[in-house]
Amino acid sequence: MTLAEPTDGDFEAKVREVTGDRRRRLLVAIDAVLQESEHGTWAGGQQVDATSVDGVEQRTFHLPYVEYSAAVDSLIETLYQTELIVPFDWMAWMAWKSPGGPGGEGNAALSLADAVRTITVSVRGERFGDGVLLAALQDGTLTRALERLKASYDDGSLAG
Repeated sequence: MTLAEPTDGDFEAKVREVTGDRRRRLLVAIDAVLQESEHGTWAGGQQVDATSVDGVEQRTFHLPYVEYSAAVDSLIETLYQTELIVPFDWMAWMAWKSPGGPGGEGNAALSLADAVRTITVSVRGERFGDGVLLAALQDGTLTRALERLKASYDDGSLAG
């Protein structure tokens, strides 16, 4: 049984469902990320151990990973709490298929539904590749989607 993909209206309804204190926390988390200049730093990559196997040194390295800022960690937690990381076939939908294009160029024209899709792709993508979220923040893809989400609340067009 294949589940139907959510429509643009379904994504917009998710945004409308975030009201009251949950909306205030979300907007504070978005503002904190938009205002900071460093979203994370790379860590790891160093040798952590070495052992000898049959007289040959085998080195062990800690794989590189991103240590995200407290603001980014808070945003991710808030996005999950507000259910704005929306289940859909995000791996089949990529940002370059959206009106925003790669690197977030033209994201001012992003629909609200595509902004939520972009946010979901960026956050979920981090689970499959370290640094996906950081790259989306640095190249503007995620920041423009967050700005679009924030604008949907700020312009008064959503009830709540």
